[in-house]
Amino acid sequence: MSNKRFTEDEIRALSANENVIKATEKYIEYTNDFKEAVLEGSRRGKTLRMMFTECGFDFDMIGYERIRNAVGNWKSCKKQKRELVNCRHRKGRTRKKPMSDEEKIAAQRKEIDRLKAENEFLRQLRRLERRHQPHQSTPGKSSS
Repeated sequence: MSNKRFTEDEIRALSANENVIKATEKYIEYTNDFKEAVLEGSRRGKTLRMMFTECGFDFDMIGYERIRNAVGNWKSCKKQKRELVNCRHRKGRTRKKPMSDEEKIAAQRKEIDRLKAENEFLRQLRRLERRHQPHQSTPGKSSS
């Protein structure tokens, strides 16, 4: 990843582009249609600069290295027949040896605890939503 951080003005400019889902100071998340178009253009011999400029990006603001790395990730996702959505979100280094039974159990317990906490949060959220909803009268009943 590039060391360059985007300024607030650059983030606003990037976010305004229809090919951007989300822009932060560290990264840009592009739409899948844009990723597909860039990969297709690359196969046809278009340069990265040409494709990004045609789509309304300031190539120099984003930087060649950041663009080259992103497109390289998209190409490897396509080669591995993975969805382009999941290209960026890899979680750490892959394990070299399989997990032991104890490690599997510990990981499953951790996941169960996380899901219990999530369920409790959602339960509290629903309770708050019910508390703050206006009471609706049931149709057919009258108070006379």
